Amino acid sequence: MNIIVLCGGISTEREVSVHTGENVCEALRQKGHNAVLLDVYFGTDNINIFEDCIKKYDIKKAVEDIKANDSLVEKCIKEGKAFFGKNVLNLCAKADIVFMAVHGEAGENGKVQATFDLLNIKYTGTGCLGSAENIKKASILAMYAGADYIKTSTGKLEPAATPEAAYVMCQAIKEYYEETGIQIGFKPAGGMKTVQDALTYYTIVKEVLGEKWLNNNMFRLGTSSLANQLLSDILGKEVKFF
Repeated sequence: MNIIVLCGGISTEREVSVHTGENVCEALRQKGHNAVLLDVYFGTDNINIFEDCIKKYDIKKAVEDIKANDSLVEKCIKEGKAFFGKNVLNLCAKADIVFMAVHGEAGENGKVQATFDLLNIKYTGTGCLGSAENIKKASILAMYAGADYIKTSTGKLEPAATPEAAYVMCQAIKEYYEETGIQIGFKPAGGMKTVQDALTYYTIVKEVLGEKWLNNNMFRLGTSSLANQLLSDILGKEVKFF
């Protein structure tokens, strides 16, 4: 697969994003994928990057090139530079899938994903992937890239977590575990408003993955708004801790 590992950006987590992207890119190339790093904010002059990097790709050099622009971020923001760098959208459109390694607000507020949706660009993250097949592909891709936890969208994208997506992701975790013996955690996030919602995801994990996943190391719920309600139901009285 031709894969863009999108990283960098303009947030204070730019450095972390590039480090994440480097590790993901290296893992994907070791698995035989034609993966390349791309800074979402500064882009690249090389529109033929996939063709040029099929056999050989210097990840360390790519990281150095991205970091060379770190000092320019603040200046470019003040000058009103557009968020997407040179050739970013063209290259993402050419890719089979874009691995989202952009951290901070730019990677989590849904704007990048919304742009990709409009351009029919496939990317990792359940909010707009659109099919169980692609959700499974993204889950497996993340696990083979070294993730020890996979999760649905942040909840800032619609439809956020869904039981359907959770089932597919748990099936992917199960298959990965059976093949590698490595246990991967799961976290559905967003859209859970009732105790029944939480129980739905609990039941999916229990039935698909089993008791081994029913602990806070392997299974977590991203739903701060539900915490008080869960505590109230457990303790039998109203709790307003959060």
